[in-house]
Amino acid sequence: MTTLGSLSATNKVAFLSSASGVFPSQVAGGAHYLATGSAYRDLGTSVSSELSGDLPQLTTYPPTLITSTISSAATFYPANSRDSGTLDLGYHYAPIDFLFSADPGVVVTNATITLKDGVVVSHDDNLSLLLTGNSSLTSVGLPHKHNVFTFYTTVQDVASASSQRAKNSEESIGA
Repeated sequence: MTTLGSLSATNKVAFLSSASGVFPSQVAGGAHYLATGSAYRDLGTSVSSELSGDLPQLTTYPPTLITSTISSAATFYPANSRDSGTLDLGYHYAPIDFLFSADPGVVVTNATITLKDGVVVSHDDNLSLLLTGNSSLTSVGLPHKHNVFTFYTTVQDVASASSQRAKNSEESIGA
């Protein structure tokens, strides 16, 4: 067993005396991303062969929030590290590099938005992008690195209010 401050770990499980300071504030539905500069990065040891193939494609980093108007050309590349080195201790999400979050959506005014090289962009319960004026969106992926546009609940662990209402409705009619 290893002890690091309030962390006691075996080769399989880590026990915390408190989760205080481990997770930053919730990002959309993701409540378990590790905080920036977390002491729990690069502390993992061996994992099962099933996980060893999956974890390098996942991340413990939260997406970058985009909440304001975009009025000049912007190119979005993969920004969040995938856990491809020594593993982090913690929940591993499918990556979201950027999360568009504004009501009614992030407005793009007379600008070109380019998605490149396997970037994953997402949006919350609002629209993702509102292209106005002479704005355009270009996606330049690769055969092995597709760009992805997705709703955040397809990746994160907390369902949106509308998803929860639908689930409650199904349960109430016995579905």
